[in-house]
Amino acid sequence: MPKPPQGLDAQQRKAIDLCPKLENLFHAVWPKARIYPTAADCLHIANNLCVVKEAPNPKEVNVTALKHGRLLLLHLPSLRSAWENSARLCTVRVGDREFVLDQLALDNCLSVLKIIEKTEQGVTAFLKACPPLQQSTPNSAAFIADAVEMTWHGVHGARVPKAKGPRDPLCHFVSEAMSLIGKPLSRSTVSDMLRNRHHRPRKSRRPHLNKAWG
Repeated sequence: MPKPPQGLDAQQRKAIDLCPKLENLFHAVWPKARIYPTAADCLHIANNLCVVKEAPNPKEVNVTALKHGRLLLLHLPSLRSAWENSARLCTVRVGDREFVLDQLALDNCLSVLKIIEKTEQGVTAFLKACPPLQQSTPNSAAFIADAVEMTWHGVHGARVPKAKGPRDPLCHFVSEAMSLIGKPLSRSTVSDMLRNRHHRPRKSRRPHLNKAWG
């Protein structure tokens, strides 16, 4: 494979470094093929592997915002009480008459109390309308397998492996390729993922964020 050009970022260099290993992997898992992809042909697969390696783990999103929203609602009553008390200190009652001692301060207290009321209404509406979003686990095996099939198909005369059984070349390749980036998957797991029997979004009454590669 030609020497990598200057000016590449770290991920591009990692992808290029993977290419010779992927070329050897094609030979290892498909020993009877007549034509194989070269290291240069493997760049698409290598790039996809780097994406998988750097991808964050799935998690629930909005959780922190919801947590702080509920916490704010817990504190709003005490805030309201404090500002109501401040408002009362701005007036004095003599008999049946009430006199304002500091109109500016009173107006400020009343303004803050309106903001607290609107905040309470808004946060309550937010908590009802925005439950946690559950990210589904990306199907990394399918993401890599798609690149493998495209690369293999792009080589003139090369057979494209279609079978997805644990002992078939495609699952073997994906399993070994994932090991190259430190995220090993067994061949049986890869087979299940390619057949959409593994890492599907869990059924939930809560809406989920389907973040699937491809």
